[in-house]
Amino acid sequence: MEILIGILRFIGVIFLVLLIFNLMIVVHEWGHFLAGRWRGLVIDRFQIWFGKPIWK
Repeated sequence: MEILIGILRFIGVIFLVLLIFNLMIVVHEWGHFLAGRWRGLVIDRFQIWFGKPIWK
């Protein structure tokens, strides 16, 4: 039973690390988006990774 708890705890930590890492990327890229708009660039969309645009 202790092995199962250890495995689940490890999976939870990995999931949390990946979640926080991705949130940091979103905040970082959002900063690029805002800086570009602040400098007057015309930005069509805000997109992370290769998915659909978050902002059009």
